[in-house]
Amino acid sequence: MQQRLWQDRADVAELFRQGAMVFVCGDAQRLIPALREVGARIYQEARGCGPDEAARWVADLEQNHGRYYADVFE
Repeated sequence: MQQRLWQDRADVAELFRQGAMVFVCGDAQRLIPALREVGARIYQEARGCGPDEAARWVADLEQNHGRYYADVFE
């Protein structure tokens, strides 16, 4: 899944600019960290920022915006 997000990163970035929501379902130990990493890389590329800012953006998205929903299992 994360490889496909990276492949389509221009579309993903544009969807986020338009207010898209994210729904994630999967393995909390493998899938979720991988999606966080690729999301941060997409943000970095789209915004031209560093990894720390991108990581903060992902954490903020997951916690505060009502645009990220996860159904994860162990």
